[in-house]
Amino acid sequence: MTPKEIFIQGCQTIASQFPDFKATRQGRTLSRKSQNHLLEFSISFETSRRNYSGSVTIMPYIAICPTKAFKEQLSSYQLLDDDLCFYSNHLGYINPRQEYYEWNLAGASFHHSVDEISKQIKQYVLPIFELFENPQSAIEFLINHGTKFHAHIKTLDYSPVYFILGLGTKAQINEFIIHYIKSSGYKGKFIRAYQTLKALPKEHIAATSSSFVGEIILKDMIINDIDMTF
Repeated sequence: MTPKEIFIQGCQTIASQFPDFKATRQGRTLSRKSQNHLLEFSISFETSRRNYSGSVTIMPYIAICPTKAFKEQLSSYQLLDDDLCFYSNHLGYINPRQEYYEWNLAGASFHHSVDEISKQIKQYVLPIFELFENPQSAIEFLINHGTKFHAHIKTLDYSPVYFILGLGTKAQINEFIIHYIKSSGYKGKFIRAYQTLKALPKEHIAATSSSFVGEIILKDMIINDIDMTF
């Protein structure tokens, strides 16, 4: 078998473990909609162009994105980034490894890698998807824990603020952002940036360059008249 055929076989073998998901791209993408049809949960598999007979890599990624219906719900807001995804990550940063990791499908590694990836998706990914099936439960979790869905997750993500923007309240948005800022270790930088942006005319905010990760959420909140209380 060629490296590509081995990779596709690995994807399809993993896909067979998740019958609730629709497999596309020869098994390289698994997706399903939430029960309320507002979210799309997806698991995708990437590989390397440098594969050879002794090394066929597979890298799993997950994403929670808005469906067309949810995007329409958010269209009333002026957002600087309309290519929204509420959460996305590499499996290596969701599992206890906490690092970018490439599994090998070549030779004797095939079954071990397929089994480990399938097990980790069931153990670490599906519970995240399940949490988002109940929007209010997800919002409460995000307010209190951010995107620390498991005890070993180190890096927090601000992207769920747009999920809360569509389904929560302004107070909940503020609570989530405050938790994110406190956890980031850059509270002072966020406050200074917010004060600077708040003093600008709204029409000038979009044109200002962002100096650090997360500043875009401050811009979006100010543009959409959502005040922050630090």
